[in-house]
Amino acid sequence: MQVKKFEAPTMQEALDKVKSELGPEAIVLQTRKSRVGLMKTQYEVTVAVSDRSMQKKSLVESRIRKEDRELLRKLPAKRQADVAERYMSQLRPPAPQEKVRVPVDELADSQVASSIEYFAKPEMRYIDIQDDVNPLAAEVERLRAQVEVLKKAEKEHYVQVPALDIPALTDAFEELVISGVDRRHALLLMKKVSFELGPDKAQKPHEVFSCLADELLASIDCRRMVTPTHEPDRPPHVMAFVGPAGSGKTTFVAQMASRSGVRVGLLALECQQERAQSLGIYAKILECPYRCVSSQEDMRAALLDFAELDCILVDTPGISARDTHEMRSLQQYLNLPGIEVFLTLPITMRDAEVYDCIARFALFKPTGVFVSKLDEALSYGGLLNISRKSKLPFIAFSTGQKVPDDFEYATAERVVSLVLNI
Repeated sequence: MQVKKFEAPTMQEALDKVKSELGPEAIVLQTRKSRVGLMKTQYEVTVAVSDRSMQKKSLVESRIRKEDRELLRKLPAKRQADVAERYMSQLRPPAPQEKVRVPVDELADSQVASSIEYFAKPEMRYIDIQDDVNPLAAEVERLRAQVEVLKKAEKEHYVQVPALDIPALTDAFEELVISGVDRRHALLLMKKVSFELGPDKAQKPHEVFSCLADELLASIDCRRMVTPTHEPDRPPHVMAFVGPAGSGKTTFVAQMASRSGVRVGLLALECQQERAQSLGIYAKILECPYRCVSSQEDMRAALLDFAELDCILVDTPGISARDTHEMRSLQQYLNLPGIEVFLTLPITMRDAEVYDCIARFALFKPTGVFVSKLDEALSYGGLLNISRKSKLPFIAFSTGQKVPDDFEYATAERVVSLVLNI
């Protein structure tokens, strides 16, 4: 079997190259769409074809005139295969039925295996295919088995492109992947779109785009923070922000405090850090009560002192999600009744790291996600990955360091516009 890659500016040109060089029996293993420069795209198609198919193609083309050869290559793939098969049937005389000996390890289909007889040899175990089984089945099964090997080899790094034979669906799928959406999630979305539209509407790109936008709107969960109001017997709303270092926790605390419109107190854990000092500067500018705490007892005392306020925002130190000791220590600070925890993540973090953080910070039982650094991102498909992996609603986004300007509450419409670039 031969495996080759073909590149072209469009998918159709790439497939035309495949058909011209390898013939109609080539099997597409995967397709990729990548950016070349700012405006151009490049399609890459990886295909496999059996040695027998290549030999048949070469034999047929060598026996016909040049002009007929060019005409044959322009025919649809199924028509090419029919013509080649008819030509080959005229070349070979009818042969008596006989058994074909094939290594058993090369067969994968249990239906074929059920109609064979096994016998052993010292060097290799062989099978006899019965007379009523098409000898070409062995060739097909060998090819299928080798394709499965290729799939397994790439399983950890690549998900097979779905069998979307409609260009509009394939293009939408590739655009999602290019924007950073996890391939598995993109595949699931396109399957839903294909099912909703049906084969006729799925031919129209604008219908696919509209249906995809609707699917995304339905899948994105956002929660609008309700501004607490002061009531004599009501305790303050305590919000703690956790996340990896550099995820924007301090900026979010300052932005939330400046936009709240109610009496807010600020707490910072681990006062020796520069982050706590910068929060103290924000507190002076905003004229908010501010306290540094370094133990759970200090935390309890600060919460009692701020009991008359409407909202308390707690900034926590940035720690590695893999530092189990620090994670447990931080949990002790926040293991108090009435504290609502929110996870902060930067959109610029790689998917594998995001997934790891989501899994490890689940220790704090967060109820929502704040996403930072939208101004630094080149694509926004990671928002869908965060939503799908965390199963938590988005609360707000940070688009820079300015307080309070670079801040916006999350909406599903905003997420869809970022992901689809509309």
